[in-house]
Amino acid sequence: MNSSAILRPVVFNIIAIVAMVISLALMLADSAFLSGETTEGLLIEELSTETDLVDESLVRVVQENRAGRSQIANIWLVVIIVTILASIVANYLGRQRQLENLERIRELEAQLRGQ
Repeated sequence: MNSSAILRPVVFNIIAIVAMVISLALMLADSAFLSGETTEGLLIEELSTETDLVDESLVRVVQENRAGRSQIANIWLVVIIVTILASIVANYLGRQRQLENLERIRELEAQLRGQ
């Protein structure tokens, strides 16, 4: 077994770990970002439709914030998908390596019994 066969599962596991850390950071940033602005944004938009007291630029800022939150959610989704796929590939490659090692162990045990 060459070293590249050993490193492949490790690389995918590292990708999975990095993706999970990024996902966690995005989740924390997203929750802090969403906590106050969602309610404020809804109130401002509602006020803008009912009265002329709310400036149009304020509504635009709220809509831009909503677009930013949507972009964060999309990135978060992609990171989670990458995490899941990397984990599946790492587990598959690790399982293949385990089967190869098990086969080699059985061969060595058979050789020992034959001596």
